[in-house]
Amino acid sequence: MNSDLISVLIVIGLGTTVFCVARASRRKYENDYGKPSGADKRRFLASLTFFVLLFGCLMSYWPAAGFTLAFVFMIVPILVRLSTQPGIVKDFCYSGVIISVVSVLYGVLRHGM
Repeated sequence: MNSDLISVLIVIGLGTTVFCVARASRRKYENDYGKPSGADKRRFLASLTFFVLLFGCLMSYWPAAGFTLAFVFMIVPILVRLSTQPGIVKDFCYSGVIISVVSVLYGVLRHGM
């Protein structure tokens, strides 16, 4: 099987995983804070898109830098206590954590083969 085809299948599988995690998370968010406004959705989508592009490029071309940045995004939210109310910082941290976990899986599958 061609390595490019394997990469495409990996990206499709990881994208499906991100979608499922985001859907479950949205249900929890709606139970905690109510329905998000349009501005909240656009802000989260913008941060998610930024991190998908950033981590996608890093994991494809510079995996060491991608793994380092993913490690930072996994550890910083644990060390820094975030406010409980949703906001731009929480959106960036949350979307960064989601994408970093998925991108680490992508990096291991892509460069580990």
